[in-house]
Amino acid sequence: MNKLVCKVCGRELKHKNKKMLCDKHLNEYNEFGFCITTSDRMENEPNEIRIHNDYAEIVLYDIYQEEIEEKILIDVEDVDIVKDIVWKKVGKHIVGSTDRYTFDLPSLLIDSDNKIEYVNGDVLDNRKENLSIIEKKKFKHHFANNKKYKNKVVITSLGGSTEDVTGSCFAIDYPLDNGGRDLILLECGSIQTNRMVEDFNANKKMIENIPFNLASNIFVCHAHQDHLGNIPSGVTRGFNGNVVTTYETSQLLKPMLVDSAFIQRRNVMSMNNKGKKYEMLYDESDVFRILDKVKIYDKEVIHKINSNLSFRFVSNNHCFGSTSLEIFIKKPSGRIVKIFYSSDLGSSYNQQYKPYCDERRNVPKANIAIFESTYGDRGFSKKDVEKDVEGLLNKIREVTYKGNRVLIPCFSFDRSQAIMDLLYHTFKNEEEFKNIKVIVDSRLTNEINKVYENTLQGELLDRWREVMSWDNFTFIDEYKKTELIARQTKSPCVIISSSGMLAGGHSVAYAKHILPRKQDCICFIGYCSERTLGGKIQRGAKSVTIENKSTPIKCEVNIYNSFTGHIQRKELISYMKGINCSRILIHHGSEDAKAQLKFTAEEEFLFSGISKKIGIINKKNNYFVI
Repeated sequence: MNKLVCKVCGRELKHKNKKMLCDKHLNEYNEFGFCITTSDRMENEPNEIRIHNDYAEIVLYDIYQEEIEEKILIDVEDVDIVKDIVWKKVGKHIVGSTDRYTFDLPSLLIDSDNKIEYVNGDVLDNRKENLSIIEKKKFKHHFANNKKYKNKVVITSLGGSTEDVTGSCFAIDYPLDNGGRDLILLECGSIQTNRMVEDFNANKKMIENIPFNLASNIFVCHAHQDHLGNIPSGVTRGFNGNVVTTYETSQLLKPMLVDSAFIQRRNVMSMNNKGKKYEMLYDESDVFRILDKVKIYDKEVIHKINSNLSFRFVSNNHCFGSTSLEIFIKKPSGRIVKIFYSSDLGSSYNQQYKPYCDERRNVPKANIAIFESTYGDRGFSKKDVEKDVEGLLNKIREVTYKGNRVLIPCFSFDRSQAIMDLLYHTFKNEEEFKNIKVIVDSRLTNEINKVYENTLQGELLDRWREVMSWDNFTFIDEYKKTELIARQTKSPCVIISSSGMLAGGHSVAYAKHILPRKQDCICFIGYCSERTLGGKIQRGAKSVTIENKSTPIKCEVNIYNSFTGHIQRKELISYMKGINCSRILIHHGSEDAKAQLKFTAEEEFLFSGISKKIGIINKKNNYFVI
């Protein structure tokens, strides 16, 4: 009996089908109406390796799995080390992956935790004679071995959240039973104000003041860039410890940090094109080195690090996998100090529209509590949430049923997945919506969708798989496809695309074509910084500049603020009232937000007969001794 083979690539068919195509080419045909590749190679297959007399070549492939001219050079003796790994060129680095691990090629070949440079500058030449180890920088910290703080716990705010919302990072320096001291970091996020040069300089200044070489552990509570985006900087600055987090967040670290390195490289190239000379704070190879240091711990369980330090991650519903953190420090005297670190907290008001987030569990007691204050000067109610959800869904019906388009600029992580879930469960049975496409356009969003698939369990996994199988979804991650779809003005659709602030990414390409059309609509489901394209549109601009051209704003613009992941002021004050704590500190908010939260909360404490003070963390008040 003759074997059935794919008529395009000749691969043996697992199942007979009318098109006589393998799974790969059948998927291409179903998406595009024709097969765009001829190769039988699958994306997860290890690379072909060609051995020569005194060197070997690892073959590289394009996105269609067609062989390209570039090859990776390695020593023949290293073939067995690399042969079962899928290798790709990512930016200016060679990275590999298997089902369980990720690898940085030069680090794997040299077997070193240190950063490695290419002697001749060619990242494709990974023969050991071309690889040189860079020694790590060392940094001092003014609390280490300072007799003034003997037997004291010192908490220092080192990040941008000291003065504003982004860039969370705290150091906790504590005494050990043996007379020494240890230091841990609570998060290490990037500063993000959407001012390229200012952000770069602020992040550089921030990481230069972080004592990475003294840190035994970095604790990561959730996978947003302003809480983890600067962690890879520690690789070349002496960090030899562990990155401590939960399983869900560990799975999100790779796509989020690789994307962060990509954006940083793009920004540095843009700044250098203007005659400056900036060097990246870290690169993709540093990302993969830091991923090797990740240690996973269960939530809701107290874990012991050493005889003086224990901790517990506590679910807090800010986003998928997010937690707060309890730190327990036993001083040499035997007294135990408990520090509560809220990280970002989620709101209970919109919990029902975040089905993949665990409900928040409030911590009842601590010696010192550090709270975020993003919405310290404002807030919405549960009625506002219902009004926003109803308004968004009705606007989608109104616009698409008339044959037009709705653009929803959306953050790739958590917000996009929540909106996808909402649209599916709302419109899956509406006959009028049957032929309306929902375009999900973002490389990072689609990578995070895969993380959900690989991480969720039980009923939530079944729910997510049901959402992802909806025929109305079209998933896009190539910019060429984005440009084609953006020009299709006569195709009614809903477009979910990042970035959420229209600060860059594929969403800007759609905005360019949608803004001038009265029939179309943009629906913002989150805050936009006033400096971004989205912020200017939200604040009533008549036109904006896209690709150096003035674009008139004629489309309808709607804003639905209650889709935010942050706890609201009323809920935050309630949390503060309920925690048995002698000292509350607030950060991660604007100057006004922190001041208004402090005033309103202390006023309510007074009326309730609660004796509790709130301290504002700022540049002049950034360290605390227990």
